[in-house]
Amino acid sequence: MTRPRPQAEALVRSLRRLGAKALAAPAIRIAAPASWTRFDRALRNLAAYDTLVFTSANAADRFFERARRVLSRSARRPRRLYAIGPATARALGRHGWKGVRVPETYEGKALADFLGDVRGRRILIPRARVARDVLPRLLGRRGARVDVVEAYRTLPDSKGLRVLRRAVRGGGADAVAFTSSSTASHFLKAVGAASARRFFKTAAAVSIGPITSAALHRAGIRRVLEAEPYTTRGIVLALKRAARRGDI
Repeated sequence: MTRPRPQAEALVRSLRRLGAKALAAPAIRIAAPASWTRFDRALRNLAAYDTLVFTSANAADRFFERARRVLSRSARRPRRLYAIGPATARALGRHGWKGVRVPETYEGKALADFLGDVRGRRILIPRARVARDVLPRLLGRRGARVDVVEAYRTLPDSKGLRVLRRAVRGGGADAVAFTSSSTASHFLKAVGAASARRFFKTAAAVSIGPITSAALHRAGIRRVLEAEPYTTRGIVLALKRAARRGDI
């Protein structure tokens, strides 16, 4: 499991209950932005936004963590509140924001379509520093005023990457699960694309969705099992299906 360690543990427990030998080997860790200036300005001006969009649970948690430090009272919930998927919606629920709208398909274009007519809306998207621009670009083309602010950074996790390098060198895994394109890209950078291609001729790469799959495909990795739905539960289901077929 290549996602950050605190988030990987529930997934590891789910797989262990099914009899797998699951191990958290995070490819990335979550860090604060280099500067909070733009994020804090957006927080203090939250009333100016009528729509707030979260594209990850990390963004939701960082939003509230920072709001407690910066604002003198609880963050005002905007009139329209969206999350890219159920895990992100649950993260918002843990902070008291219930009834969050979630699209049926958990990816950026589907979320943009789900927002409907956005002409004239002012939309705030707190997210990672390095993230795909599909969502803000689509919303901007449709007439929205979109502010994207950095809520966190994804950095390489040196300890977890050492475990992954050993697994690749020694063939020490039947499958590696990637929960974001960041986990895939940091893994590939650490082990090398050629080594990864050799490793995944026998091991399976398991992807949380099409964006993560695309990052693996670009490195020449063809044997990718994709989650359905695009969630960690979907990863577990993909692994169960592969095990039943004898693919892993």
